[in-house]
Formats: sequence, structure tokens, C-alpha cells
Amino acid sequence: MITTITLMRSLRITAALALTTATLLGAARPAHAAGPRALTLQDFSDTLEADNATGTPDGTVSGVRFTHAILLHTHGATMSYFTHKFPGYVALSFVVGVPDSGTAGDTCELLLTVDGKQVKDLTKSYGQVGIKLVVPFGHASLIKLTVGEKTAPSCYLTIGDPMALPG
Repeated sequence: MITTITLMRSLRITAALALTTATLLGAARPAHAAGPRALTLQDFSDTLEADNATGTPDGTVSGVRFTHAILLHTHGATMSYFTHKFPGYVALSFVVGVPDSGTAGDTCELLLTVDGKQVKDLTKSYGQVGIKLVVPFGHASLIKLTVGEKTAPSCYLTIGDPMALPG
């Protein structure tokens, strides 16, 4: 009987130590992201800026509807994305175009900069199919989307299904 009590007590102590250790160490973190992560306006406006941008539950460009969308409106509208925000992701993906709610003849310009260097100057017109862009992070820390000067005063740009892509 003494052996049984001592064995049970040892098992309880071992189980308590294992539980305490697991709690202190936390869950194991994967080295890579599990899958694509849908991004919202809040993911872009972290600490720098998201001026003249609004999140919308859906957006449509040339008849294609996006589950997640962000509208950039007026010249100078800006969104910034910090690449370190979600470890394990290696690229930013999104579709850009003029929303179907726009006006015929509207033309909008999107300037894409990475760490302050312009890497893309894209012009989209009302009725054109949206174009998908994938921006690899590489060693970059900041990706910025800005509505350029060539934009019509009433023009909006839709950023459709923005995603952080895993490596």
C-alpha cells in the first residue's frame, strides 16, 4: 500500500510539472505561415498611415466581386503595409482596379513603393478588368500604395482581396 501511494503521488507531481512547463513555454509556433491571410484596412494602417482609405465588406471591379476590399479615394490616398507585421509571410497580393460604382471615363493612377523606392506606376480606367499584383517582401520593411497625381478628382481605386502570402 505504501508503494501505491508513493507511485500515485509521483505521477501527480510529474503531471503537474508537465502542465506547468507547457503553460510557461506556450504552444509551439510554426516556422511558416499556415496559409494566405486576408488583410483588412487595419492591417495597413498599423502605425504609419491610411489616409483617404475606407474598408468595405465587398467591392466589384468590371463585374468581379471581391470578398474583402479597400477603397482608395482622391489624389494622395495612401496605405502602408509593414512586412514584419505577420512573420512567416513572404509577399503581398491584391487586385487593383476602378470600382463598378465609378464614372465612365474615370482614370486612376496607383503608385507602388517599397522602402521609399517607386517600383510600379499603374494606370487603370473605369470598365477595365482589375490587375493582380504580387509584391515579394525580400528585405523590404515597408510597402506603400498611393493614388497618384494622374487620377481624376472623382476616381476611386479598389484594392480587392488583399492577402499576405506564406513562404
